[in-house]
Amino acid sequence: QSFGADNVGTVNFFEDNILSGNIGNGTTRSIGLLNIAAEKEVAANSFNIDAQTINLNQNEKLNFTFGNLKAAVINLAQGAALTLGSGAISGVIQGRNDDEGMVIFSENYTMTANLANSSNSLAAIEIAPEKIFNAKSFSIYASEIILNSGSQINLINGEFKGSSANSRLRASNMVNADLDFLEGVFATTSAITNSNIINVASAAGLILNHDVSNNFNL
Repeated sequence: QSFGADNVGTVNFFEDNILSGNIGNGTTRSIGLLNIAAEKEVAANSFNIDAQTINLNQNEKLNFTFGNLKAAVINLAQGAALTLGSGAISGVIQGRNDDEGMVIFSENYTMTANLANSSNSLAAIEIAPEKIFNAKSFSIYASEIILNSGSQINLINGEFKGSSANSRLRASNMVNADLDFLEGVFATTSAITNSNIINVASAAGLILNHDVSNNFNL
């Protein structure tokens, strides 16, 4: 679906949907607004979405496998989840309000811009098992980062900035499970400090409630 001019028109999903074609054409005929109703799930899979603004409402899901996602801004409400695959991603992904929404990276991913911002942070990001997330020099604004078995996150000189009082970095489904970060202390540190799942360069920072750089491989 596309319209006769760029950044015009609205597409609303009021029910669950599996796309059978692209929305917008990625060059001169993107849509102006894409809304997905609360509690609904849209599977874009290998198809592309090109819109000026995308709104994921409460507890809504939007899933990609190989398709490309292009938008000026993507707003995630409380409980909303955006799953990204191997397709290209362009645009600002953020919480509709501070500490809202979740982004799941199901494939290896290298950041090309900051993820969210200080006033519209995400509730969480999750890295799928055996996948590598390269933050490079960009910053991640989220209350929680969830790492699964074999997943890895690399920071060069960007920052992870937790937005809430109980911000945490959690490694799930590992030998030492539920390494919850609370008040600057890991429940168990060995699975973090003795592995390469978190690589923090000397210029990078993990900023939660206070400086915790000594808890990581520097």
